[in-house]
Amino acid sequence: MKKEKVKKIIVIKNLLYSVSANIISMLVSAILLILLPNLLGETDYGYWQLYLFYTSYVGFFHFGLVDGIYLRIGGKNYEKLDRELYASQFAVLTVIEIIIATIIAITASMVIPDVNKMHVIMLTCVCMVIYIANNFMTYILQATNRIRPYATVVMVEKILFAICVCACWILKVKSFEMIAIGDICGKVFAMLIALIYCKNIIFCRIHDLKRTLSEMWINLSIGSKLVLANVASMLITGIVRLAIENYWSIEVFGKISLSMSISNMLMVFVNAVSVVVFPMLKRMEENKLGESYEKIRDFLMIVLLGALAFYYPVKVVLTRMLPAYAESIRYMALLFPVCVFDCKISLLANTYLKALRKEREILVINLFSVLLSVITTGITVYVVHSLELAVVSIVIILAIKCDMAEIFLAQNMKISVYKDMLVESAFVVIFISTSWFLDNWSATVIYAGLFVGYLFWKKDKILTLLGKI
Repeated sequence: MKKEKVKKIIVIKNLLYSVSANIISMLVSAILLILLPNLLGETDYGYWQLYLFYTSYVGFFHFGLVDGIYLRIGGKNYEKLDRELYASQFAVLTVIEIIIATIIAITASMVIPDVNKMHVIMLTCVCMVIYIANNFMTYILQATNRIRPYATVVMVEKILFAICVCACWILKVKSFEMIAIGDICGKVFAMLIALIYCKNIIFCRIHDLKRTLSEMWINLSIGSKLVLANVASMLITGIVRLAIENYWSIEVFGKISLSMSISNMLMVFVNAVSVVVFPMLKRMEENKLGESYEKIRDFLMIVLLGALAFYYPVKVVLTRMLPAYAESIRYMALLFPVCVFDCKISLLANTYLKALRKEREILVINLFSVLLSVITTGITVYVVHSLELAVVSIVIILAIKCDMAEIFLAQNMKISVYKDMLVESAFVVIFISTSWFLDNWSATVIYAGLFVGYLFWKKDKILTLLGKI
């Protein structure tokens, strides 16, 4: 009994550390969403969003090595890891990333005529080397349940970046390049902190190359499915965003990206919880996964559907603070529900599928979703020429992807969530319809009334959840 109590206390502490770090991350993101559009012009802000877009893909250049390590050591004790073996893999991976970054940078300088876009790619290459080195260490910290050090690394990066942006604001530096350099500086300091926490793994005798390469091949074999699935997942929205930048302009791309950034802010909390949940699930008996899934799902959906109501006051506040981006903020009505499906996929579907070692299923679902994205983007952008339909297609595809993953999990764990899925989809459709076509006040009243009805329908489960918490 005492041992069980200690475990619960550790889980709660880890959750608090992770949530605290990610709350700071969210606050920094919120400040930047207000400062940067006003500091940078529409064109520079568009290039800043392009830098963010490119850097969101740099993590995949480890080709699954880091994901393979994460899956294999999830739930293990940090002190029992083979330190020399991980030091060797870190060294080899870092050398490979420097070579890849150099090749990309040289190629870009020769073939890209747009100077600003070339600067974006150069900065992305620098970011890639630092980010992957940092990612290697933070994944080890997460997988071995060292959440406090992981949370510290996250906070250092975000706080230092915020300081750099504030300095640019005070000095009136209106250049996306300087903002990107500030982002890289934050990542460098975060990497140095991660090196301190992982010094007994990173700074030790290097293993023989043959065994290191053999171990890397095993990790790549396991993690490659997951990294391909992650690439496919990001391409679902990435294809639409690239088509928008290609067909319309960098300014339109920046405005839609701003709207997506606001809509995705809730992901911060979900990522904080998923960091703690994964090692916990890896230690859980498989026959208990279904019960835990239903409880986490009920709690998450109450939070997510309730969070949609915040769209209305956020829209009013941001429209006044960023009048030049009023049209962009209007598209939040179409994009805000993205957080519902993204959060379900991140915390529930992907976390449980990883715990069950179903990487192949994650890959198949994501590849199918990418195919849908290519088809719908081609129709909405290049045939119909409708920005609104292109944006709505993002929500539809993510909803289909989420439902496919949930149906597979429900069958695997022998639970029923179909009625809940239908109700949640209806909520999203009503939210988009009322927010787009009705005035703010009418839409608020209708959605609030529906949410109260949802809480009444779920009252028994809510009371049970409160007792568990």
